[in-house]
Amino acid sequence: MRNLTIDAFGDNILSVSNIPGGDLTARHDQVKLAINSLILDSGLRADCEVFGLFKSLIPVEAFEQEENLQRGRGRQGLLPDFKLDIPGPGAGPGALGNVVSKLAELKVCGAVESYYPRSGASARARKGVERRAALITGEYKRPLTALDTRYHGTGAGEKGPLMRRLEGFGQILTWVIGAFQEGSRDLHDLIELLADTKVAMMGLARGREASDREKAQILSGYRRTLSTTAARASSGCLLARASKTGEASRNAAKRRAWAIRESERLKLERKSHWNAHVQSRGITRGEFVYTI
Repeated sequence: MRNLTIDAFGDNILSVSNIPGGDLTARHDQVKLAINSLILDSGLRADCEVFGLFKSLIPVEAFEQEENLQRGRGRQGLLPDFKLDIPGPGAGPGALGNVVSKLAELKVCGAVESYYPRSGASARARKGVERRAALITGEYKRPLTALDTRYHGTGAGEKGPLMRRLEGFGQILTWVIGAFQEGSRDLHDLIELLADTKVAMMGLARGREASDREKAQILSGYRRTLSTTAARASSGCLLARASKTGEASRNAAKRRAWAIRESERLKLERKSHWNAHVQSRGITRGEFVYTI
């Protein structure tokens, strides 16, 4: 979006996609690391950045044909933020063995119009964080359904191996922190679960149950840590993006884009030279002869 005037609170620059830099990712990762720290403190078993969960079900040809699967995190097909082992139905906090695995996704959103309508009945009908949370499940299912259809021959109304693995974890936990550091329903449930797990672990360690006062102190500490981290992350993201607006920043972005294009061009040139002067001549490399 060009020629945009920044509003009084800078909300609109958090919604545009043409500002360079990884400020939005840095905001997300700050909050994610804070949540991971709270999970470790509570004693709940969880994995952060769940690598390899779907990659084994993606055919090799998909990595060659799908551009979004060819680099970085995209090579995983789908990379959930967390996988947690939480107490199963009827089990209390810290229940050993009686646990179910759940996937969780974290989102941090700003006060953009799509999540925070400024007026009308829709502005009061639903919280902004719940609007954002409602979109996460679809964002998980759509790319996996497309891969199933394209490479596993899944027809309409059928579920391929990727979707079956996703649904094996049940409902996705949607953790959303909004523009005013408010949390979604699932995020509040997480904080309660962490406090209950921490209290249960303390009771097992010392041989007596923790009091309600101790639980309240733990719960308030977790909430304070998470909210202050989110506030710092959002403020830092806003200041960083505001510093990259203006004509000078646009020119710098053009220079970076040119440098990336040149790098890609030189990469293709080196690859062409290799194919023409090395592989085509069958030059031996160790035990192998490269030919085309």
